Amino acid sequence: MAIKALINGKVRAGVAVDDRGLQYGDGVFETIAVAEAGPLCLDEHLSRLREGCERLSIPPPALPVLRAEVALVSDSGSGSGSSPGAVVKIILTRGKGGRGYAPPAEARPNRIVALYPWPAYPPEHATAGVRLRFCRRRYGINPALAGIKHLNRLEQILARAEWQDQA
Repeated sequence: MAIKALINGKVRAGVAVDDRGLQYGDGVFETIAVAEAGPLCLDEHLSRLREGCERLSIPPPALPVLRAEVALVSDSGSGSGSSPGAVVKIILTRGKGGRGYAPPAEARPNRIVALYPWPAYPPEHATAGVRLRFCRRRYGINPALAGIKHLNRLEQILARAEWQDQA
């Protein structure tokens, strides 16, 4: 499956290099499983996305716009099955903002909606289970960001880098 993506509702190759999501991780995201019947738990995902935007003072996009773009990239509603077959990722950045940490007075967010193939996990995970491990890296405690799916995931990246297998 080829990755299908929309940026601000249009097929484009990328965002500007001075986008605050790229520069500072200034934005939020949601990852949504898609079955033959369409995106799973879409209302809950969009609600959490909106809450993250509000907590970070990023103007959220209109829900009908997000719903239409998710449907467009996922071709939802075309079947009746329920097992996941793809993943939609929604990324909202604060948009351009110039140099420095101060957010712009009026944010012009960028919206990315993309469809990815479902991860190819080994079939034995479903029957034999998976191995868990404790990482040396611990998450920081920051109540202001707790519960927000923000774009800065360096703690998770550093924790996952502690081992090399694909599982």
